[in-house]
Amino acid sequence: MSLSLSKCFALVVTGSLLLMLATPSHAQQIYKKRNADGSVTYTDQKQAGAEEVKVETVVSEFATLKRADSAIDTNSLERDESVTASVSITSPRHEQTIRDNEGDVTVSWQDQVENLDGDPQFKLYFNNQLTYEGPANSITMSGLPRGEHRLMVRMFDEQGATLAQSSTVTFYLHQASVLNPAINNAQGGTGGQN
Repeated sequence: MSLSLSKCFALVVTGSLLLMLATPSHAQQIYKKRNADGSVTYTDQKQAGAEEVKVETVVSEFATLKRADSAIDTNSLERDESVTASVSITSPRHEQTIRDNEGDVTVSWQDQVENLDGDPQFKLYFNNQLTYEGPANSITMSGLPRGEHRLMVRMFDEQGATLAQSSTVTFYLHQASVLNPAINNAQGGTGGQN
């Protein structure tokens, strides 16, 4: 089997294009230049007197949380294929903002299961940490810190086999500033008035 010259050329061009597309966009070089007034300028353009800067890939806190979902207790037994199941978090809603100075958040989830012998069990993960394990469909967590948080629920049968897993829900907890507690009317504040 032999390839014609035009087919070989087409393969080379296609391979070259694929290599160019596969090159990561973050591979661009960064340069640092100290200006006459002592300030420093960073640029992606090579300039006289500029030195190359080694740039390391930075992974944000939330990207780490997202990737760590795979590390959550994945040990489970084979389950009966005739069982159909799903579970979803109903409260808080995805990207909901909750305002609570005590850090109290009620988490609820809904399940649908068919052909299961026995009752389903649930594990609730808060920021990738197992927070609850049992048969309930709702819990209240207290004393949570302000900021962005992630929730995920997994459903199991009585033998410990995984039946379903919810999508990850992100919510934001806001609390009154400790620097100006009078803003919080619910806690007896004056709303900033004297």
